[in-house]
Amino acid sequence: MVVSVATEVKPAVPAIKSPRIRLDYLDSIRALAALYVVFYHAFWFTIGQNIHHYAKPIRILFALFMYGHYAVDVFIVLSGYCIMLPVVRSADQKISHGLIGFIQRRAKRILPPYYAAVVVSLLISEILSHIHRATNSNETFTTTGLVTHFLLIHDLSAKTALQLNPVMWSVAVEWQIYFVFALLLLPIWRRIGSVALILGSLALTFPLSLLHNSWASTIQNACPWYIGLFGLGMAAASINFSVGNSIDRLRKIVSNRWYPIYLIVVTIVLAPLLRAQKNEFVDDVLVGLLTSAFLVYVTNTILVGSSRLWSVRLLESKQLVFIGTFSYSIYLFHLPLLDLMRALTPRTLYSHQVFLFAITSIQIIIALAASYGFYQLVEKRFQNMPKSHIR
Repeated sequence: MVVSVATEVKPAVPAIKSPRIRLDYLDSIRALAALYVVFYHAFWFTIGQNIHHYAKPIRILFALFMYGHYAVDVFIVLSGYCIMLPVVRSADQKISHGLIGFIQRRAKRILPPYYAAVVVSLLISEILSHIHRATNSNETFTTTGLVTHFLLIHDLSAKTALQLNPVMWSVAVEWQIYFVFALLLLPIWRRIGSVALILGSLALTFPLSLLHNSWASTIQNACPWYIGLFGLGMAAASINFSVGNSIDRLRKIVSNRWYPIYLIVVTIVLAPLLRAQKNEFVDDVLVGLLTSAFLVYVTNTILVGSSRLWSVRLLESKQLVFIGTFSYSIYLFHLPLLDLMRALTPRTLYSHQVFLFAITSIQIIIALAASYGFYQLVEKRFQNMPKSHIR
């Protein structure tokens, strides 16, 4: 899920009144993850079973966009990070206005665009059924599917998780995690600390990964171990903005000038392991650890105020930040629209190369433009408060 949350916070310097510091790069990460998901779906359904028609360089490029699930891992960690920011910066380290207020704010932010996207997806599904062009990403939509989508519990069954608009499974997952955050993860952090939060959230979800192996058809789309990834994001925010001896020691590690090299080396070492694993729990946790470590490093670099790396400056570019502002709409809206455009495009009129580089590129541009229109018409009207404040 790709909901824009907190992008501006105060540095963690107790007893010193410091100016606000913008964390625009968070929106940029949302943008990159959302764009990756769009490319993943566009390339998968364009090349997919026709991969043998393309040259080796194209097949290699195609392979780089075959990890769309990892982008959802990034979204979940980022959500935990952003939702934790106002908590860790508050004087009492509690949710503003309690659980009810928190759920009301989250509901206002994510549910209206979600339900609007459900309606649009239903309309597109009806159009597709009339033109008799089945696509790989649509399944028969049932009454049970409609009810479970409305209640945001469709991820709990393999029969409903991917109906209508497959990307919506992660919206349901995150909605459910909000309650776990407020009732379980936050009390663990408040009473025991960040390290306990990391270990506890992962330990709580590890048994669920074992169930995943034996009950894969039942819970594979619920990804219950995402609770652990959300906890990693929370812990990352705590490391950046909390005070205390143990937190200070963790921040010193992040401040090491070789820290980015460590992350790159670890990523290179883990890449073959990620490709070889068949258990999503292992994959997702590794991606979550790398994402949370990256967030801690970039935010720390910004807070220190020293000369920033070119990569950090790139993440703060206006273009990426702009795309990040409507990344939730991109996530919700792009797949049904790509399905419709594929159904309306006579593929036999084009060569495989033309379809890949020209037609698919045009479809991606149209999907992004339409998503921005969806943002202006729907999502923007339900944002909780101006972007310059913590949400």
